[in-house]
Amino acid sequence: MPVREMVYDALSYAAQVKEISDRRRRDKDYRDSSEFLSGLLREDRLAPVITICLYYGTGEWEGPRELYDLLDIPEEYEDMKPFMSNYKVNLVQPTDVDPENFRTDLKLIFSLLAMSSDGMGMRKYIQEHSEEFSHIPYETYDCLRELLHVDKWWKAESKIEKGEVDMCRALEEIAEMARQEGKTEGRENGEQIMLIKFVTRKLLNGKQEEEIALELDEDRDTVTRICRAAAKFAPEYDSEAIYREMKKL
Repeated sequence: MPVREMVYDALSYAAQVKEISDRRRRDKDYRDSSEFLSGLLREDRLAPVITICLYYGTGEWEGPRELYDLLDIPEEYEDMKPFMSNYKVNLVQPTDVDPENFRTDLKLIFSLLAMSSDGMGMRKYIQEHSEEFSHIPYETYDCLRELLHVDKWWKAESKIEKGEVDMCRALEEIAEMARQEGKTEGRENGEQIMLIKFVTRKLLNGKQEEEIALELDEDRDTVTRICRAAAKFAPEYDSEAIYREMKKL
């Protein structure tokens, strides 16, 4: 990032120099050869450029914060470091800012990013600021979906009105979807554990993987995964422990 920001700033300054020099040449403002060669008059000045890196990640920034962090300086050249130009990143991240300092939708974005790992805290914050969250621009809502990695849950199609989204209503729908998915996942887990019990019983009876798959009319790969996970827990064959082990494989 330091190199990228350095390039951005350099390109911006170069664009300013070109704009000024093109104008000076067109208007024939140069007073001597030195100004003509440089492209600028002695009194010409550039507008300062400030590049700010807005980090929207939900974790702490782990990248370099200045050019020195990227340089591999041999020990014998360490005394030359003061002569090497450094370039610092003007980094803004959720953990370093007070969202209340913002007066735009960035206030909402940074507020939720700061509590991205606290689902209940996020829900409470939205409810406490229901007036703001009941009519946020769709672009802000869509941005939050991507940055918080919740696009699976935060669907907006049915909640868009005049280009705005009611996040309070969205949260109610999300909670209901989570409950329904939890029920479905629970049923699937129960069926998987039951299959593990059937397979391990046959293992105790000395059956081989291929025989078990045929007798249970199950996919051979599924039976193989169960047998591999079960080998760790023989001969007791704790079904739930085997299920947890399978999820690791």
